[in-house]
Amino acid sequence: MSETFGNFRMRVSKTAEGAGVDTDLLNGYINGRIETIYRSFPWTRLNTETTIQTVAAYTDGTVSIVAGGTAVTGVDTVFTTAMTGRRIRFEGTTEYYTFTRLTGTTGTIERALEEDNDLEDVGFTIWQAIYEIPDDVAEVLSFTCPNLNQPIAQKSQAWLDTYHASRIEYGHPIYWTTFADDSDDDKRVELYPGPNAAEGLPLEYKPLQPTYTDSDTAEVFPDWLHIPCLFSGVLADLGRAGEEKKFQDYLAVNQIDDTRRMSPVKMRSEDRFTRHRGDRMMN
Repeated sequence: MSETFGNFRMRVSKTAEGAGVDTDLLNGYINGRIETIYRSFPWTRLNTETTIQTVAAYTDGTVSIVAGGTAVTGVDTVFTTAMTGRRIRFEGTTEYYTFTRLTGTTGTIERALEEDNDLEDVGFTIWQAIYEIPDDVAEVLSFTCPNLNQPIAQKSQAWLDTYHASRIEYGHPIYWTTFADDSDDDKRVELYPGPNAAEGLPLEYKPLQPTYTDSDTAEVFPDWLHIPCLFSGVLADLGRAGEEKKFQDYLAVNQIDDTRRMSPVKMRSEDRFTRHRGDRMMN
């Protein structure tokens, strides 16, 4: 049952307990009970799935750049505006740089080329290592590479900088780490090895707890939020007798229902309880 925040607050305000109550107080009661529901159980219905789409690395043509310089000149290249901000590495070198596209055949790197000699007509790779994820991600539950049929393991940025400082490998990602938010506060992750092909990487996550203000009256409550449970909780906060018990009863029923939705988990006995089975087979 879906309902907007504004309509829900209006219904509360029409009760005897809610009539005349300041809207800021009502907002606080509503958000507080949502937080209680959110934190009370690992709700499976909260879990959200999306796909992170990687882009293919670009290697067409050759480039030239002088030692200590930042200007990149291409031959038979078609640099695009989308390549700005991606990483670039030149053939025969280990360092990577951040590329900025100027034209289809020219660009720059963010710092001086760390080579003693000029690079003339060398191959290169431009790849995207940093990807945005949804802003409402609170916890990543799973991140998968279907082409490898395995999860992408989370590592810290310090670990990646220690063991793969040069980011020298390309291919299907096997590690991910959180990356600093951009200037628009978009959440981002870094993938390694650097993706060199376009593929979809399924991401399952727990979203942030929603909160509502006066500007959110048209926002629809998420499907996982049980409206009667929330209503009883808010009325309990406003002092209506018996509503706290109704809130707790609703919450318990919803938790039982959500437990039934969970996939069965295969249990495994510790080796000390099962190692005798191998001995029996040998005898």
